[in-house]
Amino acid sequence: MEGAKAEGLVPADTSYELYVDPAKYIKRSISQVVDAALIGGALAVLVVFLILGEFRNTLVIALSLPLSIALSFLPMYFLGVSLNLISLGGFALAVGMIVDSTIVVMENIHRWRHEDRLTQEPRHWAHVVMDATRQVRAPVVASTLTSVLVFLPLSFSAPLANAILGNQAMTVVFALLASLAVALSVVPLVAYLLFKGPKARSLDRGEPKGFARYADSAANALIAAYKRVLGYIIAKPARAAVFLALTATLMAASVAVLLPRIPKEIMSKPQSDRVVLFFRHEEIVDSLEIVENLMPSLRERLDEALSGFSYRSFANVSG
Repeated sequence: MEGAKAEGLVPADTSYELYVDPAKYIKRSISQVVDAALIGGALAVLVVFLILGEFRNTLVIALSLPLSIALSFLPMYFLGVSLNLISLGGFALAVGMIVDSTIVVMENIHRWRHEDRLTQEPRHWAHVVMDATRQVRAPVVASTLTSVLVFLPLSFSAPLANAILGNQAMTVVFALLASLAVALSVVPLVAYLLFKGPKARSLDRGEPKGFARYADSAANALIAAYKRVLGYIIAKPARAAVFLALTATLMAASVAVLLPRIPKEIMSKPQSDRVVLFFRHEEIVDSLEIVENLMPSLRERLDEALSGFSYRSFANVSG
């Protein structure tokens, strides 16, 4: 505006006030997505700690999160995917899936470390880590590629769907592939170095210590309850058949009754404090006449409709 005044495009005594600043809205939205991803990552690490019950195993898994996301930036840069609300939402979505491969690898290393008595020997410990990783390598690769193949087609969908889901799907794919590479390379190396000393490898010998005792007790209780329920169902073929029939009936009823009642739309209505109105007058088309005659009446109607509320209005006349 100052440049326009200097060039004489607008009168020198023109005053202006910034009513709408899209940059603030965009920054706030991006900050909210980043906060959601950080909270999701922290909760995922907390759940892993509650399940595994050991800090060092949880530390290895927690390190895989930022490392996988950082590696995802490489394909994003070379393929021209920008950091926006959609792509950041993809990272938030992928946080829970990123740790899956690492959990499987780390838990198998933990199990071998707990069961194999020869891990006290330094040379044998390296073979234990490699064998434990090799044992779950195929399932981890298959599981990750299955998830990748689910999201990958969204990147090649129709223009409208691609605009909404394309960047999100691509970031999820990048994060999953990066997590696979981290789980099969970095995690075994960090586990080897972290538990390299004889004292470190012998910490979890025998009965679990620390919080691991409570985690194991809770896990064993859940497993025992599951076994009792499953044993009761399959004890008699007729009982198992009735259970399967009831489950199938419930699923069919939910699809037939609830699915038609779920609203169908391109995008859900955003929860925002901004309202944008578009209108066109059939008779008045001159911009000056719209500003002088229509805008005052529209403001009066807004004051009447929003009586008691604090609001700011901004009008843009084009055409």
